[in-house]
Amino acid sequence: MIKNRKYAGVNIITILLGVITVFGIIAIAGLGFTKSSSTNDIYLIPEGFEGDIQVNYNVQGAPALEKEGKYDVIPIGIDGTYNTSNPDMEYGLVTDQYFYVSHEGKRTPIDTLCVNVR
Repeated sequence: MIKNRKYAGVNIITILLGVITVFGIIAIAGLGFTKSSSTNDIYLIPEGFEGDIQVNYNVQGAPALEKEGKYDVIPIGIDGTYNTSNPDMEYGLVTDQYFYVSHEGKRTPIDTLCVNVR
């Protein structure tokens, strides 16, 4: 009986250390998930264009994406593509904006129901 009491204190300490470790891991993981990022892209699509668009990243010699505030501006060509030297696209909450652009540069917002992201 005395042996059990001796080890009972050790077991409680072991359990407490385990619980503290688990909560510590959960807290650290939770901090990582709270830092959210967003895509923040503006797609400028030639007026009248219909079809798929493709942006190729990390293309040597291609221009870097220009910025409008926190957004990267992606001017899609008449063939539906654009090459950029930016290393990769942004990932996270999708906050992209899509516009048709006339020859004069006037932007017309595209309804998000008309956009299908694959």
